[in-house]
Amino acid sequence: RKHAKNLFWGEGVIMNPSVMGAEVDASMANFARRIGDLSLQSEANKSRVVQLGGVEFLVNLVRKALDDAVLEGAAIALSNLSLSESGRQVVAEHGAIQELVRALRSPVGDGPLAAIAGALRNLACGSEERLQILEHGGVEELVSLCKQDKDVSIQENAAAAIANLADETRCRERVASCGGLEALCNLCNTSQADAVLACAAAALGNLADDDENRVVIAKVGGLEPLIRLCASSVNDAVLESSAAAIANLAYNEANRKRIAQLTGIEPLVWLCVHSKNEAVLESAAAALGNLAYYNDLNRIRVADTGGLQALLLLCDTTSNEAVLESAVGALRHVLYNNDGNRNKLVKLNGLELLLRLCSSSDSEAVLESCTAILRKAVSNSEIAQRLLENGAMQIMTKIEQEWSGTVRSYASQTLKALEKNSRRTWTPPSGQTSSPRLAYMMLPCSHPSSMTPAIRKAMISRRSTSNEIEEGANMADGANLKSLNSEMDNVHRDLTAFEDFLKSRQACEIDADRCIEACDAFIVLQNAGPIKAIKEFFGSDEVDIFVLVYSGHATEEGALCFAEHLITFEQVLGMWQQARAKNSNTEARLLLFLDCPRSGKWVKALEGVPMAAAFASGMMVQASCGAMQDSWSSPEEGGNFTRWFTSQQEHGKSPWTIEVGEVKPAGQASLPHEEQLPCMSCKFDLFSSRRAIMCVGGEEDVPNISLFGESWFTS
Repeated sequence: RKHAKNLFWGEGVIMNPSVMGAEVDASMANFARRIGDLSLQSEANKSRVVQLGGVEFLVNLVRKALDDAVLEGAAIALSNLSLSESGRQVVAEHGAIQELVRALRSPVGDGPLAAIAGALRNLACGSEERLQILEHGGVEELVSLCKQDKDVSIQENAAAAIANLADETRCRERVASCGGLEALCNLCNTSQADAVLACAAAALGNLADDDENRVVIAKVGGLEPLIRLCASSVNDAVLESSAAAIANLAYNEANRKRIAQLTGIEPLVWLCVHSKNEAVLESAAAALGNLAYYNDLNRIRVADTGGLQALLLLCDTTSNEAVLESAVGALRHVLYNNDGNRNKLVKLNGLELLLRLCSSSDSEAVLESCTAILRKAVSNSEIAQRLLENGAMQIMTKIEQEWSGTVRSYASQTLKALEKNSRRTWTPPSGQTSSPRLAYMMLPCSHPSSMTPAIRKAMISRRSTSNEIEEGANMADGANLKSLNSEMDNVHRDLTAFEDFLKSRQACEIDADRCIEACDAFIVLQNAGPIKAIKEFFGSDEVDIFVLVYSGHATEEGALCFAEHLITFEQVLGMWQQARAKNSNTEARLLLFLDCPRSGKWVKALEGVPMAAAFASGMMVQASCGAMQDSWSSPEEGGNFTRWFTSQQEHGKSPWTIEVGEVKPAGQASLPHEEQLPCMSCKFDLFSSRRAIMCVGGEEDVPNISLFGESWFTS
C-alpha cells in the first residue's frame, strides 16, 4: 500500500527558544510559525521546544483561535512537530488532536483549514494518533473538506490525511460510511491539481485494502478516473498513486474483469516500458500481476499487449529490489496455468533470465517467484531439457541447501521434476500410448480465527494426543489458540506428506499446471474461495486422475470447514458431475482423501448414491475414521491417519492388509488410533466397486483398485 508523504512547511529559521515567554501579541502568528521552523532544524531543537512548553503554548493558541493568522501559524508549527514519531506522541498527549478537529468545525479561512488538515495529515501517520482522530470525529471533518469546493491545499491535505488514516480498519469503515469514497472518486474525476490527484488516488488505494470498499469504489465510478490518470498524467506522484490504487482494487475478481474491459491493462504496460520512476514501475508491475491473478483472459491480454516483454525487461534491467520483486511476482501470475504465455517466455529467453535471477538475487520474494515459475514450467519435457542445459540442477541444489521455507520447497520440487525428466523410465501398460496425467489439489481447513462465527461454532477439531481443543474453541483462550496453531501446522504437514506420496506414483505424469500444492493452497483458497477453486480444478479434459486431499477440522455432519464456506459431499459430487458432463475425458477418476473428524460420513454418502449414478461418477472416498468417530493427530507429526497411510505406501503394503499386533518394518508407522477406524468406498466400475472398513484385528472385503494399468494402494 502507498501512503502520501508527510507535509513540510518551509526550511525554518533557528531562533532562541527562550523568547517564548516574551510579550508577542502583534507577532503571535509569526512567532508560532518560527517555533515550527525551529522544530524542523534538528531533533535537539525539537526537544528543546518541548522542554520549554512550546507544545502547550501552540495547543493553547489553537484552542483560543485569536484570529486566522495565529491559528494557521500554530497549526503549521504542530504539523512540523508531528513529523517524527516522538513528536506526534507529545503533540497528541497535550490534547492537540481534539483542538485541531474542533477548529475544523469553526468558521475559519482557507489558510487555517489547510494548515489544520496538514497537521492531522502528519499526526495520522501514527497508529495511536489515528484512533484519536477517529474518536474526536476528525474523519468526518476531513471527508467534508474533500466534498467542498475548497482551495487546492485544503483538498490535498485532507485527502492525504485520509490516505494515512486508512491504515486503520475502523478508519476505513468510517470513511466509507460518511461518503468518503464518493468524495475521493469525485476529486480524481474533477481536480486539475496534480497534488490533489496524487493524494486522492493514494487514499482510494489505501481504502481499497478492504473487500467491501473495493466493491463500493468500483460501483461509484472510481475505476475510470484511475485508469485515465495512468493513461494521461505526466506527474510521477499521480502515476504511482493511481497504479497502486488499481493494484489494490484488482484483488477483487469483478474489478479485474472491469479494469480490463476499460482498457486498464494497456497504460500499465506502457508505464512498465517508458517510466523512469522506480515507484511508478513498482506500482504498475504490481497492478499487472494482480490483474492476471486467477484470470485467464487477463493473462492473455497482458501478454498480447506486450506485458510479458515489459516485465522481462524490468527484471533484466532494474537495480531496484522492490521493482524486481514486483516485476517477477507479476510474471508469476501472468504465466500461471497458461501454456501460450509460457511458450512466449521460452522464445524470449525468459528461462535463462529466471535462472540468472535465482543465481544472483538475495531477495526471498524474488527467489520464491522465480522458483514458483520454474516448478510449474518444468512439467514440460522440452522446457525441462532446456533448463537442464542451462545448469538448473546446480542452481536449484544451491537454493535448496541455502534457503528454507517456501523457497526451499519450490526448489526441491523443481529438482525432483528435473531429475524425473533426466531419467524417465516409465513404460506404459499394454494398449496405452502415454502415461496417465494426475492432478492434485491440497485443501487445508481455514484457521478458526478467520472463520465466520457460525462455522467456528459448528467446527470439530481433530483430537490431539497432547492438548485437547474444545468444540467451538474460544480464540481468546491462550491454551486453545496454542493448540489450534499447532493443529494448523499439522495440517500443512499432512498435505505435504500426501503431496510427496502422490508424486511417487511412477506410472503417472503429474500435471503441475493443474495442481494446487500445499504451499500455495492457503492463498488460493483465500483469494478464490473453495467452491470456485474446486470448480476450476475440475475443468480439464487432459487430466485422468483428479485427487482432492483435505486435512483439518469438520462439522458434526462431516462438512469441511473453510473461512466462509462449509463444503459437503453433495457439493463436491455436484461439481464433479457438472465437470464430467462438460469434459470429453469420460474415463477421468476422482479420488478424495479426508483426514478429519466424521469423514466416514462421506463414505456412507457415496454408498448411498444410486448405483448407476455412482458408477458414472467414477469416485473414490478414503476417510480417516468412521462416520461418528474423531480423527487424531500428534504434536509435530501431523494426522495419525496420514502418517500411517503414507508410511504403508512407503513400505510397499496396502493400508488395508495390516493387522493389529503385526510386526512392522523399522520406521513404519503404527495404526492410526484404536478409536479411529479408516474406511473407504470406491465406485469406479462394477468390478472395482468395493467397500473396506479397517477393523481392530482384521478387515473385510479388501478392494483391488487398478487405474490405467497401475495398481493403487497395493505393493
